Amino acid sequence: MSYDPLIDWTETVRHSTANQCQPEGAVPGASQPDVVHHPAHYNWHPAAECITVAAEFSYNLGTVIAYIWRAGRKTPDPLPDLRKAREHLDHEIHRLEKKL
Repeated sequence: MSYDPLIDWTETVRHSTANQCQPEGAVPGASQPDVVHHPAHYNWHPAAECITVAAEFSYNLGTVIAYIWRAGRKTPDPLPDLRKAREHLDHEIHRLEKKL
């Protein structure tokens, strides 16, 4: 079996956030979901919260991840978030092309 750094990173995130995983929007010890710090549309994945993953990337790529992560979850229509993700991805591509 070959080494896959993405699987290794995913396992690291899963183990480092295992004690943080709560039901959507839940905060340990709180009776109500924390919609400011842990909104459900960013906290739905059982292995990690969006901010934990997005923080590992540049601003533009982290924002792309966040918009894709919440697409169709913050509002029923995923298209606005996907368009915003595309806009930030285009900014990142342009930034990298300028470096060449």
